[in-house]
Amino acid sequence: MEDNRGLRFAFGLSILFAIALTYLTLEISSQINIFLREIIPDYGIGDEAAIAQITESLRPIGYIALTLTVTLILVGFILRKQKAILAGSIALYLPVFGHFAASMFFLAGIGAVRILWLPVFDLSPWLFDLGAIVYLPILLLFLAGPVIGILFPLVSLLPFIIQGIGFMVFLLSVMSWFQGRFKDVRIVDFWAYRYSRHPQYLGFIIWSYGLLVFAVVAPIPFGGIYFVPSLPWLLSIMLIVGVALYEENQMIQKNDEHYQEYRTKAPFLMPLPKFISNLMSAPVRIVLKKDWPENGREIVITVVLYSVILMFLSVPLALLAPF
Repeated sequence: MEDNRGLRFAFGLSILFAIALTYLTLEISSQINIFLREIIPDYGIGDEAAIAQITESLRPIGYIALTLTVTLILVGFILRKQKAILAGSIALYLPVFGHFAASMFFLAGIGAVRILWLPVFDLSPWLFDLGAIVYLPILLLFLAGPVIGILFPLVSLLPFIIQGIGFMVFLLSVMSWFQGRFKDVRIVDFWAYRYSRHPQYLGFIIWSYGLLVFAVVAPIPFGGIYFVPSLPWLLSIMLIVGVALYEENQMIQKNDEHYQEYRTKAPFLMPLPKFISNLMSAPVRIVLKKDWPENGREIVITVVLYSVILMFLSVPLALLAPF
């Protein structure tokens, strides 16, 4: 009876938390957009001269914003401040959200947050192709579309389906966490946490990937020039992985034997076939000579190593199937 009450309590709290978080996200975005639209009006896609003018006026802000973001991330890694790294990850992710927002108000308002990556675009638009590997799952779905005969009618809905899946994963993970707190357990290792040691991050990653897919389904030009926000998404997700690794080290310090045992039972982010899991963890074993990074320096090496590998793998994909 007590377990059922705890389950209902956890479910109710998780629903309220998810609704509140969703509302807060939308409300904050709306208020920021209202504020920015007073500064950055919507000139429309057809007014190329006005678009070029406002893009040029925003360029210095983009350079400052990217510099501050990179500084925040570096300080976070140096001082081992996960919140600073997470904040930097969110900042890098803003261009993906801004790309989605631009479908509604182009360069106006919150759509202008894409200027964060304008300095990279100034170096070379080709650099954004270094994130093309993240579109591999969608490319495979497109190739399988004629075979399964159901994908192409759902292309316009695909981003929202992916976001819905991410939202459900996040909701279930929050419910599991609240139930763990209700039971006062040291390590939450049931429900969603049986299939992922970081299901809340996984839910966000899937949800944000839906926004990234939207950039392919409904591409929006940026000042008359288009770039896919795959590289910003890739780097922001790699920073989230770094935060998760920091959290794992803290859990090991607090619950050494218990958490080590839990790590052998649940995958890091998502359940994968063993041979794929072994393949993905091979770079760490080769470079660090161990299964997992155990300190801040090794976590930085891991994040950089996988980022470089994924960007390298993006090159042939970008050449074969440019997005």
